Parts: sequence; C-alpha cells; structure tokens
Amino acid sequence: MRFKKILIADGHHRYEVSRLFYEEMKKKFGPAVFSGSAYTMLYFTNMEEDGLSILPTHRLVKKGSIMPARLERLNKFFKVIFCPYKNKAFLKKAMAGLTSALNENKLSFGFVQTGEKVLKVFILKDKSLIKNFIREKASLCQKNLAVTILDEAVLKGLLGITDFEKNISYS
Repeated sequence: MRFKKILIADGHHRYEVSRLFYEEMKKKFGPAVFSGSAYTMLYFTNMEEDGLSILPTHRLVKKGSIMPARLERLNKFFKVIFCPYKNKAFLKKAMAGLTSALNENKLSFGFVQTGEKVLKVFILKDKSLIKNFIREKASLCQKNLAVTILDEAVLKGLLGITDFEKNISYS
C-alpha cells in the first residue's frame, strides 16, 4: 500500500488522534519505549464495491451562520419535500417513511431548523450542476460521495459556510 493513494472516508478522527498520541509518546518517552503507539488499526476496502455504505454524520449548523437568502439558492439545485411534524415521534415516523425514497436518491439530505416543525428533504436534481461548487481537488469517486457534495458543494459552496470548526458540530 506504500505507493497507493487512499481516502479516509471514515475514521479520520481516530487516525488524527492516534497520530497525535504517537507524537506525544515519542516526545515524552522516546521512539523505542512505546513503539506500538506508531501503529493504528485500519481497514481498507474498494470504494467501487457493491455493498459499501458510508453512514451519515449529522451536522449541526450554528444558528445565524446561514443567511436566509443563501438557503433559497438550494431550490435551484434540489427538489424539496416538506414533511411537517408535531413532535419527535412524528419526525421519526416521517423520516422512516422517506427512507426508501432517500435510498433511491443517494444525493439527498434532510434539514430541520430550530423553532420550525418541518423536516425539509433536499433531493439533488442534477449532479452535473452541483459539481461546479466542489473546489476540493479529489478523484471522481470522492467528488461523487454524498458527504463531499454536502460539505463542499452545499455547506461551503451554496451556503457559504467557510469556518466549519466555528459553525458546525457533529452528532
């Protein structure tokens, strides 16, 4: 694998923590004492394989970090389905009812705004339109990942969120 290019689609935080742990142990005790800390467990798989599933990580966008006019820009690129709900139980039921539609349209995401009782589901109309917003240098496979489209095209490109550490947390 030494000369292969890899994409860390999941586990990048574990990788970063293990790298920092190794650096800390090396400084504190020298490289020979904790030589095992130079290793971390990985699992490699082919991105093209059927059955590979990358589960969503929910992004919590800080209130006020998106201008309302920017939210309107999404309508040009996404079909929007509105699912009103009364409480969390109704929200879970609405989400379960949309599961098959979302599985068919992998490039989709849900949006719930604080204070509103409406789940908005955004389904990408045409992948070629959104690619212009992906500025990250990446392989075609990586550019087609839903997470890349969400982070690069939607959050950064369309909604203009540039400082993820300040404006986004993950659940």
